[in-house]
Amino acid sequence: MINVRKLKSVLILKEISQQDLAYNLGISKQALNYKINGRTPFKVSEILKIQKLLKLSKEERDNIFFDYRVGKEPTK
Repeated sequence: MINVRKLKSVLILKEISQQDLAYNLGISKQALNYKINGRTPFKVSEILKIQKLLKLSKEERDNIFFDYRVGKEPTK
């Protein structure tokens, strides 16, 4: 599951708007919003483009796009 907060924070730090990200992926801003909000999945090719554009390490990429803790209830 995508960690939206981490993705948005990296976009802010790198000064890249969602519109710019959508353009670089070759998709509409609405399509990007669907992906960010989990309505449609990111393609592997899109994740790799984002990793390159944002200059993310593999660990940073995985923390954003494959964060299995997101949406889970904390255990007691």
